[in-house]
Parts: sequence; C-alpha cells; structure tokens
Amino acid sequence: MTPTTNPAPYALRCMESAREACAKALPGLAEELRDLPLSELESPGSPALAAFKRAGGAGLLVPRTYGGGGATALEAVRVSRALGALSPSLAVATAMHNFSVASLVALVASADASGLEWMLIEGIARDALLVASGFAEGRTGAGILDAAVTARPAESGTASW
Repeated sequence: MTPTTNPAPYALRCMESAREACAKALPGLAEELRDLPLSELESPGSPALAAFKRAGGAGLLVPRTYGGGGATALEAVRVSRALGALSPSLAVATAMHNFSVASLVALVASADASGLEWMLIEGIARDALLVASGFAEGRTGAGILDAAVTARPAESGTASW
C-alpha cells in the first residue's frame, strides 16, 4: 500500500483531533473514562453519564451566551468520536442529547421561537440537564415544545403510551 492509499494515517489524525476536541471542550472527562474498565462503563448504572455532566457535557452545544460550551457541530462530532472510543454507550446517549439540544438552540434563533426557548437551553447548561430524544417524536407542523406523547398509568403499574 502506498502512503496515499493507506487509511491508517488519516484515521490516526481523526482520532487525534477527536481527543484534542474532547480535552478542550470537556477537560478531564477522557482521563476519567479511561481509568474505568469498559465492562463498568457499558453496564447498567454506569458512571459515564454522571462524569459527562460533571465535565460540562450537557451544555456542550449551548452557546456561551446562555452559559454553555459553545461548541460547533464539528467540535461536537469530534467529541462524540473520542467518547465513542472510550464508552460506546455514552457516545450514543450523548448523540441523542446533542441532537435535541441542537434543535432547541436552532429554535432560539428561529422566527418560530415563542421567546422562552432560551430559558430551556440556559437551564440545560446551568443545571447539567440531559435531554432525551423526544424531539425525534414530533409531529409535522407542530412546535417541538408541544407535547406529542402522553403517558397514562395502567392497572398493571406499567405506563402505557
């Protein structure tokens, strides 16, 4: 293989830029995750999400104006890549969170904003709140802050949707 056809140098550069982005955006997180066994990071009750929140990960995509990290989409992808190399389940969970937060951030600047969305993104960054992927469950033409799913108690004790 010639140097131009060997993908290894490119892959190494990608991982190096991912590690650098993670260290810059979420200082200390990669080291904390690296110190834990993969079996612990990938099991129920994993400490990975708590570590992500402590490092400021919940506000990664929230603009600095609202108390967040102000990461760009490229920086967030690089952070996700670094996290995925350490804890695949954390990368998946945070990708869902980041999608929802990015949707809210876009809405703040949109003509469709109600004027209150900024409080949500500010609270996410300030209180290290994680957002579920409920925004993917939206209805065409409806605002993302309009409830589309409701839960009702069932006699069995299990919620029904």
